[in-house]
Amino acid sequence: MTPKNSVFAAFGEQFKLGIPLGKIARPQEIANTILFLASDLASHITLQDIVVDGGSTLGA
Repeated sequence: MTPKNSVFAAFGEQFKLGIPLGKIARPQEIANTILFLASDLASHITLQDIVVDGGSTLGA
């Protein structure tokens, strides 16, 4: 691992400390939210902000 990559790896670990679920969302987790909102299951949802952040904005 180069020094630059180790800085990015350390940032990722530090960033995860601020997320209650303890992990950064995978692209598929974001896509699942979008697919749900585009489906008939979400037909009664209007004007909502859906935050997919693992809880990192709970106290904001």
